[in-house]
Amino acid sequence: MDDVYPVYERLWRRAQAEGAIVRYEGLAPNGEAGWFHPTYYPKPTIIVMRPYYKEDDQPARDSNAPPPLAQPNIHEELITLAHEYGHFRSWAGRTERSKYNLYDVAAERRDAITAEVISKMPEGLSKQEHWERRRTAVRAALGADDLTRIIGEETLAWEVGREVLAELGLTDFALYDERMRRGLHYHRYRLGIDELRPDDV
Repeated sequence: MDDVYPVYERLWRRAQAEGAIVRYEGLAPNGEAGWFHPTYYPKPTIIVMRPYYKEDDQPARDSNAPPPLAQPNIHEELITLAHEYGHFRSWAGRTERSKYNLYDVAAERRDAITAEVISKMPEGLSKQEHWERRRTAVRAALGADDLTRIIGEETLAWEVGREVLAELGLTDFALYDERMRRGLHYHRYRLGIDELRPDDV
């Protein structure tokens, strides 16, 4: 596999030049690899999750992880960065503002429902029971239009990410396309649309 770090660094710098804050944060409580928020710092912010990161908001090939812990997988992080950049570009104008705002309201409602369900969960549930309660509550509370908006935004973010990586010189998209396939499937699962498949992790 070719070294993808030059593409990683170019994409990081491009997002910064377009007005986004790009930085690392430690592991997310829900296991996200990254996220985008339009007014987090309060500028639009792209986060790449990386334990033991260097706190200078600069892209880095390595981390402060002590041996024998592994160094970051740059290819996986590049895919995360590209996907979150896709959300940034959607917010910045790729999606019409009124439509993006409707998506944003739907996503916030989903998150509020999820947080409420989690706060009321009894102890001792299995992982499957935990997820079924979350999925059932979200699916019951969100209408078809909200579900379509959320999946549409996720799909667009993956598509924009792929476009920019091709523009910046990435040629091997096997891993990206697999992450996109799994990412959309798991997103649909969390919304109560898809069911898990035998080969799902």
